[in-house]
Amino acid sequence: RWLPIIQAVVENHGHDSRYVYLYFKEYLPDFFGYLIPINDEIGKVGVAARTSLITRFRKFMNEEFPWSKPLEWITHAIYTGRPLHPWNRFRFIPVGDAAGHVKATTGGGVMMGGLIGGEIAKAIASMEEDGDPGNHIKIIDSTVRELERIATIRRLVSHIPPKLYDRLFPAFRDSGLIELLQEKGDMDLQFLSFLNLLRDPRLPRVLLSALLKLTPI
Repeated sequence: RWLPIIQAVVENHGHDSRYVYLYFKEYLPDFFGYLIPINDEIGKVGVAARTSLITRFRKFMNEEFPWSKPLEWITHAIYTGRPLHPWNRFRFIPVGDAAGHVKATTGGGVMMGGLIGGEIAKAIASMEEDGDPGNHIKIIDSTVRELERIATIRRLVSHIPPKLYDRLFPAFRDSGLIELLQEKGDMDLQFLSFLNLLRDPRLPRVLLSALLKLTPI
């Protein structure tokens, strides 16, 4: 579940630098395209795909940022699968991107991988001093479980056709669901945010409003 990705630093992206922009395209079935503004002029534009990556990236740039000038190119891979648990049968402890300690929905892992790595270091230090690493192990286990559940969300969401997003997002915006997500959501603890949303008594009313606002096919 590793995906090759191309990311370019571009000049003159032409968008509000307060926001991150996601693009769901039929020709990008494996992952979304994105723009992450650095400031009002410079931003990061990226595309991930299993095949024909350069062709898809050029199409995306020509379609969404024809006026932008690429300044720098980066190619690497992002992980969109389940994490490897630190407590394995090998004689080492895997951590970070190499262990899949990233959010499968976005490929980002600075916060989660850093949290797991820090707690592993504290647990080892505690054991070296004949202390109890139990609290650190609990945090590690709960964080890995969160990443496993996020990977499950990723698999479910990946079956939504890109065209359906054009109908869903306006309905979510106009129904108040976006505001509810902003209130209950956490960018890193995505599955926990989902559970908190399900427990909110306002959710049935908001979902009904979203269904009524769906545009016809």
